[in-house]
Amino acid sequence: MTDDDAYELIGQVLAAYKNHHKHYPARVIVLKTSRFREDEADGILRALEEAGTELRDLVWVQESYAAKILRDGNYPVLRGTFVNLAGKGLLYTNGSIPYYGTYPGLYDPRPLLLCPHKSCDSTIAQIAEEVFSLTKINWNSTQMNQRLPIPIRAARKVGEILKYMGEGQTVSTDYRRYI
Repeated sequence: MTDDDAYELIGQVLAAYKNHHKHYPARVIVLKTSRFREDEADGILRALEEAGTELRDLVWVQESYAAKILRDGNYPVLRGTFVNLAGKGLLYTNGSIPYYGTYPGLYDPRPLLLCPHKSCDSTIAQIAEEVFSLTKINWNSTQMNQRLPIPIRAARKVGEILKYMGEGQTVSTDYRRYI
């Protein structure tokens, strides 16, 4: 995404937020599954600055990471395990759940690597805690171990529908139309 594209996209999102809530958000977290390019990050930060957003976090959520953590016993690492890797964070959103006394998955859990942009206002531990809390926010599911946070999952679901939209069609901002 170019600087101008990122600026325009975040500007539209902030305008929709303000239209609904009658004020801009005090904090914005942008989660992406691809690396932030510098011009893209500059466009996002410029739009957030113009809106007066006090706290800004840009985070690359890397879905495939080769390192794994092992623990003693018969079960994989615990769900919610976090390791600070010198500014980046390894977060297990899947894993053994003590309440159930087992691991509900079929394969070894794979961690997410959280890579905050240099402009982030929050610590990696704070970001990891929030990303982890966003993995169980789908009230329509009883599955306790969603791997990806809901903003990424929801964006993918909406994208699956929007790819069938024709040129010039009006896009609804009502999420209920996409589930």
